[in-house]
Amino acid sequence: MNNRQLEIRKRLNLREYLKELELFAGRKVEEKELTSLQFMEEFREQVKAIPISPSVKFALAFEQLQSPEFASLVKQLYEKNMAPVYLWTSRTNDCGLFKVNDVTNINFKFPFDVNSDGILTIVTTDAQDRMLLDFNEEEKVGKTLEIEIRGQNWVKVSTVNITSPS
Repeated sequence: MNNRQLEIRKRLNLREYLKELELFAGRKVEEKELTSLQFMEEFREQVKAIPISPSVKFALAFEQLQSPEFASLVKQLYEKNMAPVYLWTSRTNDCGLFKVNDVTNINFKFPFDVNSDGILTIVTTDAQDRMLLDFNEEEKVGKTLEIEIRGQNWVKVSTVNITSPS
């Protein structure tokens, strides 16, 4: 894509992207806080180096994002890697990455329909760890969240107290 096409895509997505980020950040987000698209592409290459395995995968009811057990998981992630994190959604590819001080500063009380893709990826700025949140709605079990954790630090957290939806 040429620069003009990239700029058009950014303008088409920016307003919705900033709204989405505000829900994840729990505060107002401005365009100047986003990285350049060039940086985002360079960082994407670094993230590809995070090994696919080992990984930890589990599912839970979407509402459990607000549970003490999930808060404990987030605290453990922070203790394993205190680096700032980037939030990545499909609109990131058109608008740039958004950095949060650390994983504990993410607002996990965001609504289920925060974005149409139902996906949020959280990646540490040192490109050592990542967590993928994939939210779905299924007729039999309702709103669910599939989580995949990768990286040399975050895979060491305990997910024992978080259970799958029944």
